[in-house]
Amino acid sequence: MKFRLVFLHILLLVLFSKGQQQENEQQTLNNIEKDKPKEVSETQSYDTSTQNSELDQHDTSAEAVAQYQVDDESDNELAVEQRKTEENQDEVNAEPVALDEPTKQAVVVDSFETSDGEKGDKKIQEPYTDALEEAAQPLMTDMGHFEYDEDDVGEIVDTGNVVTSVGREKTPTENTQDESNQQQDASSHPNVNQGHTISNQQQQTTKTISSQTVVTPTPTPAPQKELTQEEKEAAEKQKKLDDLYDAAMKKINSSNVRSIIIEGYQTLKNAASQGHANADVEIAFGLLSGIYMPMDLQGSKRIFEKHAEHGNPKAQAGLAFLYATGIGTNSSQAKALVYLTFSALGEDPMGRMMLGYRYWAGVGVTKNCEAALTFYRKVADEIAAKVSLTGGSMSTRIRLLDEDENPGNTYGRVDDDLVQYYQFLADKGDAPAQVTLGQLNYQGGRGFEQNRQRAFEYFERAAKSGNANAQGYLGKIYAEGSETVKQNNESAIRYFKLAADQGNPIGHAGLGLMYLHGKGVKVDYNKAFKHFQVSADQGWAEGQLHLGNMYFNAQGVSRDYKQASRLFNLAAQNGHLLALYYLAQMHSTGTGVVRSCRTAVELYKNVCERGRWAGQLDAAYSQYKAGKINSALSLYLLLAELGYEVAQSNVAYILDQDQATLLNQTYARALIHWDRAASQGYVVARIKLGDYHYYGKGTEVDYEVAANHYKEASDSSSSAQAYFNLGYMHEQGLGMKRDIHLAKRQYDMAAEASPDAAAPVALALIKLGFLYAIEAVQNQQWWHSSTSFHHVTASLPEEWDLYLITILALMLGFVIAFRRQQR
Repeated sequence: MKFRLVFLHILLLVLFSKGQQQENEQQTLNNIEKDKPKEVSETQSYDTSTQNSELDQHDTSAEAVAQYQVDDESDNELAVEQRKTEENQDEVNAEPVALDEPTKQAVVVDSFETSDGEKGDKKIQEPYTDALEEAAQPLMTDMGHFEYDEDDVGEIVDTGNVVTSVGREKTPTENTQDESNQQQDASSHPNVNQGHTISNQQQQTTKTISSQTVVTPTPTPAPQKELTQEEKEAAEKQKKLDDLYDAAMKKINSSNVRSIIIEGYQTLKNAASQGHANADVEIAFGLLSGIYMPMDLQGSKRIFEKHAEHGNPKAQAGLAFLYATGIGTNSSQAKALVYLTFSALGEDPMGRMMLGYRYWAGVGVTKNCEAALTFYRKVADEIAAKVSLTGGSMSTRIRLLDEDENPGNTYGRVDDDLVQYYQFLADKGDAPAQVTLGQLNYQGGRGFEQNRQRAFEYFERAAKSGNANAQGYLGKIYAEGSETVKQNNESAIRYFKLAADQGNPIGHAGLGLMYLHGKGVKVDYNKAFKHFQVSADQGWAEGQLHLGNMYFNAQGVSRDYKQASRLFNLAAQNGHLLALYYLAQMHSTGTGVVRSCRTAVELYKNVCERGRWAGQLDAAYSQYKAGKINSALSLYLLLAELGYEVAQSNVAYILDQDQATLLNQTYARALIHWDRAASQGYVVARIKLGDYHYYGKGTEVDYEVAANHYKEASDSSSSAQAYFNLGYMHEQGLGMKRDIHLAKRQYDMAAEASPDAAAPVALALIKLGFLYAIEAVQNQQWWHSSTSFHHVTASLPEEWDLYLITILALMLGFVIAFRRQQR
């Protein structure tokens, strides 16, 4: 009986201690929930009865808390009290871990046993800290030094020992990196699937602790806070404004009809009047260009300033443009850099592109290739993600200076008379003419606005007559779908087969794509490879691109980076945007090629310049031809800040001709843009720089600098004009030592470089021969020592050499005319 009473007494003490322990642990958990998300305690111990407690929904992984169970229900009171003391001491000593969202928590284990059977003492495991610190490097600037995040980081997902970036589609380069690590991670972390995503079903991770099985539950979403009536009304209003904004932008971006675009701007005004910030900023850009609404620089500036103060990244980019160019305000490169930095931090593509160009060219900052690579890559990622089967739209890059010097050249634009002729043939049922017009409307560029509906109509008419190209293009239209033509895999395959049966490369490339991705058919890498091979052998860019992708990703073939690079290069030479993008990725990461930051930036820059803003080149040219010079200059200035070389040279030309009233100090500003265009390899701009320093336009006269520019132009492209200018400076001794022999050599090289230089070179050589004769006579012994070249020429009239050239030219013309009459 006494034994029973003692046993009952011990049992009551145990139950009382357990109840008190659970109460303390529950209170601790409540304190954790109250303090979230700022600080999270490293250590919390709770019994299995609390393992289903609700956790904060923003935590991407639950806190793995060691749960202890009593090995023997007959433990005495001393053991229980000792255990409570140890746990309370752990709670006191633990320091809170504060991490950026999504929250990651350190795992505390005591006398744990790993999956490999290794035992260890109590310690804190922090598997995410280093990876998060690396991924969250801040984008900061100190007006000359820039720290940037190396990689795009999406949502951080707990995979046990690694941090995986999800939320964006992996690029071909990323798919091939660390394959062995991925396989090892997949085997050691069963809660992560091959796509690095977490299953939607509740999963549990088990650990063995002191021979006891401990289960850590996956967090369950916390109940969402119910919105108040005012918050609901505000959300509904914002959604309506967003829909209004989207409808307006759709009219502006997808239509070529002026009345529809103006209607879109009216819709923007409606949304802006109700407080939609982005709509207001778009109106500011419209006021800046002056195409569809009156030009108002001050009104544009006020809107930009209003929204830039509230952190709108697009407004910050617009304000940076005004400060950079000095239109509508005083120029300030420092302010421009500050606003561009904030805009880039806000992930605005224009802001990133402008800042990328500045770090690439060293405009207002120290040149930094890696920083430029980061910004250009992020913009290129967005553009490449939106590219359809067309390979990207094309824009016509017309240099106003070249057009002025060669007025008969259309520079890639289709002549209106030729279009009318093709239209006449197409109406008569000529299939090749129908295909040509269909391609112009499908691709856009060369003076044509992109119009998929009209392209579809031309291709459909040509396809009925059995034209293989038309059938291939119809397959592409059905494969990708559009607003006017619904996506249809069955129709796409049918037209691709009709074209492929005739050996057409478009049809083969299309069928290969369907088999590669399993669209309308089962995935078959072998068939896809064969079709791409046939298409690539015929020089079709899409066939080359997709075949290169199969070699790159080892789809149906052994991985071969050299073959992939070769095929990407071929496709890029044919103008395919994605080929440029993949080559940029290879060069930026050193995959299959020697890593080259410079090459990667140049390729990414090319991709970025094929973005939606490229269409402004055609708009600016149209405004210029319509006599709206200020509007054209504003658009060209914006594109010049984005890094377009052709826009920079056109800005310099307009300012050089003093055609615009938008800016003052035209020669000084023109000199800046000639310099930027020359830095991107435009030889004519380099010669212009020499002319400006030679004549002192926008700067002081400096013959030596002028000669250096002429020499650089001649060395880089064998420019006849540069050779001729160097010859004249050698002849006159301007900026260099006078040397008649070197002058003759430069004149001869100019004649070899261009047949057009033959006549002026002949006259220059005649004059040079006359001067050489005078010096030869001067050097003879019978010539009086007091007589010199200076004495001979001193008595001649000023600029006597020009008179001599004129006389010689007249004599040469007379001889040529006389000989023609004799014939």
